Amino acid sequence: MPRTGTGRIYQRGVAKDDPPDPNKVWWIDYGFRGKRYRESTDSTKRKDAVDLLRKRMAEMGSGAVVGPTEEQLTFADLRRFHEANLKVNGKRTTWARCEWDRLEGTFAGFRAVDITTDRIEGYIVSRQESDAANSTIQKELSTLRRAFNLARRAGRLTNPPYVPGIKSGQRP
Repeated sequence: MPRTGTGRIYQRGVAKDDPPDPNKVWWIDYGFRGKRYRESTDSTKRKDAVDLLRKRMAEMGSGAVVGPTEEQLTFADLRRFHEANLKVNGKRTTWARCEWDRLEGTFAGFRAVDITTDRIEGYIVSRQESDAANSTIQKELSTLRRAFNLARRAGRLTNPPYVPGIKSGQRP
């Protein structure tokens, strides 16, 4: 297992002393806080593997590695986390569906790590420009914030984005 802060690139099924196979995908292997990560680059180019490993090393330097499981978490997964939590707590999901449908208009198809504070603020502005009430927008933001926190608690997301709030009486 690699030590913390180190890593390697390799091709699965290619012996250590053999030349690289141009038709095989490159993988990276690294350790962080006692946990081993192996991740496919989905590329047959060695440079892509080196770049991804460097990216992961930089993330380790900042203290937050966005591993393969976090990168695969989608907006749809966030919605499922939230709706499952509502059912577990015996709450109705009808009001949340409307909020998720509005959020989906902007964030559908996004990975959770790509939903940044900047994009959320852009969502707020676009909703205000479409004459949505600030209280309605705030409910939508609360739903999104809750979903991110549930994903964090489940261990699927290390650093959820800051979801700003707005006051009911504010207008741009």
